[in-house]
Amino acid sequence: MSVGERSALLAHHWLRAEEWERALTYTLEAAERARTLFARPEAINHYWQALDLLDHLPRTSERSCVHCDVLVSMIQLPGWRRDEESQAHMLRHLDQATTDATEAGQTANVAKLEAIKGAMHDDKALFESAIARAEGSGDKSAIAFCAQWLRR
Repeated sequence: MSVGERSALLAHHWLRAEEWERALTYTLEAAERARTLFARPEAINHYWQALDLLDHLPRTSERSCVHCDVLVSMIQLPGWRRDEESQAHMLRHLDQATTDATEAGQTANVAKLEAIKGAMHDDKALFESAIARAEGSGDKSAIAFCAQWLRR
């Protein structure tokens, strides 16, 4: 069994040991592995766990990027929204990630997060703000991401 195959087990081990940073590392590895294997429900569960783990870590610029990456990865998986509670939980994370990315000066990440929130609320003004912010950042991946969400 490779480390990749054991990542979920290692994530669980470090979670139980309350070693949040290590648990997050292996949880993200397990999520990505599940995603590449098209095991969406498993990937979604790992991403939710990653969001919970991020709450245990100090707010840093690096953590802000990881928070955004987790949200972007999860929101693109059909089935992430199980119920009203999960949507509310996602909105809380979007708000916190947006605040953290703004404070860290991560304009492209703020644009991506605004686009997601705009999609969740069907808010055209938020989409336009996200696209303008992405274009202002000059980040081509953020521009493409925002444009993709606008077309949905």
